[in-house]
Amino acid sequence: MLFLRYQMSEQLLITDESWCVIYLSRHTSNWVVRTMFKAVDYVRPKSIGEAHDLFVSNTNSQILGGGTYLYLSKRTIQLLIDLQETSLKYISQKDGKIRIGAMSTLSDVEESDIFKNAFNGLVKKVVSDIWSYQLRNAATVGGTVYSRLGFSEFLTLLAVLDVDVVFHNTGVISIKDFLKMPPLRDILKEIVITENDLKVSFQVFKRTHFDFPVLSLAVARCDDEFRIAVGSRPGCALLAKDTPKLLSEGCRDLKTVCDSLIREIPFADDLRASSEYRRHVCGVLFKRALSEVL
Repeated sequence: MLFLRYQMSEQLLITDESWCVIYLSRHTSNWVVRTMFKAVDYVRPKSIGEAHDLFVSNTNSQILGGGTYLYLSKRTIQLLIDLQETSLKYISQKDGKIRIGAMSTLSDVEESDIFKNAFNGLVKKVVSDIWSYQLRNAATVGGTVYSRLGFSEFLTLLAVLDVDVVFHNTGVISIKDFLKMPPLRDILKEIVITENDLKVSFQVFKRTHFDFPVLSLAVARCDDEFRIAVGSRPGCALLAKDTPKLLSEGCRDLKTVCDSLIREIPFADDLRASSEYRRHVCGVLFKRALSEVL
């Protein structure tokens, strides 16, 4: 049995039999076994091409990024594909573009000198406020973007920047189009962020620092053009259409633009908040964001 991680009173283990991942959680003096996902076969390809061929060859295959969300499931995966040896862990800057390999972790982004100055350090600040360092050290950029999880703060910010996502087979897709597409049976290689003179504000509301957001919101402005994204609705980050046009036409009445945003963005209830509460929070965060970009 291989010991992977120890955190507080829990041990995360992988057994030798069919890669069955379990938690051993101690309550008082007893250990409680909690089964998570099970992988029948595990492979670590040497190239992205090999990984893609394996991925599409089996409908019950799964790409392993950081595994921070996957290990919460109880799925049985026929083929688990680890991308650690595919050379997708890098952050580079050239010709006004920042490239982030899919296997780069959130802590890689946080600690990169490139992001200390890019967008006035906002990307670094947003990432550094996501949960704990331990989670950021495991969660990958590729897994975060590809999964399009509703609670992703990082994805909400990326939605208002000039970002392209690059897939092995599909090629280059803008983040705007990617967020609207159905799930792709492809492997994400990198994301490309174009540096420009955008004024950007990111706002988030959580009950505690180590909680999922109740709501996240990002606004970007370039001259008279605006972009607005709302995440944790609780669905995936969604780009507004009508409200940016209203702002571009010169409307600066806060009540008018806030009412417009709340009307066009769909909200829903979950364990963290009701749709009504999210609408209220959205208005508050939007006013704060506008005060930073106007």
